[in-house]
Amino acid sequence: MPVPSFGRLSTNISASMSRSFLALSIISAIALYAACSDACAQITAPQPGSYTITDLGNLLGENSSAVTSCGYAINESGDVVVSASNGPFLVKVDKVVSLQPAVNQGLSLSFKINGYDEMTGSKRFPAPGDPGSFVTHAILYNYRTGKIKDLGTLPRDTTSSGVDLDDAEEVTGSSGTQQTPNAHVFLYTGETMTNLAGNDASNFKVTSMNSSGEAVGEAKPSDDYYSPAALFSNGSTTLLSWQYAYNPGFASGINELGQITGSAYREEILNAFLYSNGSGTFIKPTGDTYSFGNGINAAAQVVGNSLALFTVNPNHTFLSTPGGDIVHLESLIPADSGWTLTDAEAINDKGQITGCGTNPNGLQHAYLLSPMMARFSTLNSAVDILGDSRTTFAAGGRLTLGEKSDGIDPLTETMVLQLGGYHISIPPASFIKNPNGVYFYQGKIGNTSLEAVIRPLTRRAFLFGVVGQGVAGLPKTYPLKLVLTFGNDTGEEKIETNYDASGLNEAEVCKIFGLTCN
Repeated sequence: MPVPSFGRLSTNISASMSRSFLALSIISAIALYAACSDACAQITAPQPGSYTITDLGNLLGENSSAVTSCGYAINESGDVVVSASNGPFLVKVDKVVSLQPAVNQGLSLSFKINGYDEMTGSKRFPAPGDPGSFVTHAILYNYRTGKIKDLGTLPRDTTSSGVDLDDAEEVTGSSGTQQTPNAHVFLYTGETMTNLAGNDASNFKVTSMNSSGEAVGEAKPSDDYYSPAALFSNGSTTLLSWQYAYNPGFASGINELGQITGSAYREEILNAFLYSNGSGTFIKPTGDTYSFGNGINAAAQVVGNSLALFTVNPNHTFLSTPGGDIVHLESLIPADSGWTLTDAEAINDKGQITGCGTNPNGLQHAYLLSPMMARFSTLNSAVDILGDSRTTFAAGGRLTLGEKSDGIDPLTETMVLQLGGYHISIPPASFIKNPNGVYFYQGKIGNTSLEAVIRPLTRRAFLFGVVGQGVAGLPKTYPLKLVLTFGNDTGEEKIETNYDASGLNEAEVCKIFGLTCN
């Protein structure tokens, strides 16, 4: 097929790479990944006034002024699931979609969403062989097609409910019986439901998952007043432990590196926490007594709510950044916005936040907080998704920063690559930098083995290359939209066709990307 060139690359790509060359290793011969501890994974906390706020409640229809609403989930495109007094909605950049038709079909939707705007939850289905009876099963719901997929239950169970999902349509939730509906935590992947944790006597609550097949929530031992925060993985349950034998509380979010947030008791008071590499750190804004961690992103930024003891004031909202300050969200938006933010529920890898608060008109509305983004002035890229299994991709090209950019720094900023509805993020402090100023990454994000290189050409122009193997959830059709984001710098390009490659060896690939290969 005709081969598109990268256009502005110093060397145009006019040949192609062998599809049997699955590694497609742009950088494996030139860099070794250096692991970085949490201590060096520090990014600069956002500055006051550096976010914009969008009133999502005003977008819900002609009568939105009388509707209360709150945002509960957000994907990497900034699409938000909103629960409103007149029903659930999906608020996208270019339109608002009512999810009420799904509710009218008997769906109970969890407020989670993947990159393809798919959701999970549960629905009643006719019981096999028992006319007039019904069973409740977990589902996968696609609002575009209206398709509802019955995910079934684990063997011997009779009921299930979906809670969270990823870009690969992997779903987690609870499976059990009418008597013990939360006996098991399931993972649904590849048309198969497996037991992620639990037995017939268990009592679990699952809240969130990552693409490694890890889920979090809380365990509820019958002989203990407190419930411990828990990690469910590979058929076993790990009670989170750092201050006590286990920390009573609950886990509410987990990122691709296995870092967890939630809330745990500290001297009989619930405080938000960040749990990483077997150790927990409490998060509490100055002046507040209680805090609750609700969402976490790839950079281990946590959002949540906090409250001072013996106060009639509403909740505060906060953002915690490793190595940075814990800040109230209201300090990040314009001082004259007129908003009082009372709830922060979710944050994506680009730093966008959703929740709800009181808007300038005194109404409880959902909001979207977004870092002030600088657009690339040019982005020229190509994508190759290899093989029938579609588990390997390569993307690369050239970008030029826009005039409003303050530069990019892969050492301190998150890199997010989106291919259609699929996304992968490389957290801060993951890259290493060689003496020539070239940034390299080689490691594993979730179940994906990833290699990336960022090579400066000038102060504002860069070559980039990213290769992923063991990928699940890549788009199945073209055209697709490629979106590349470094911190608050972003750009997108429409990719019309797969970049079919068939003849270059690794040395030639490295030469194209301006690298020095061995």
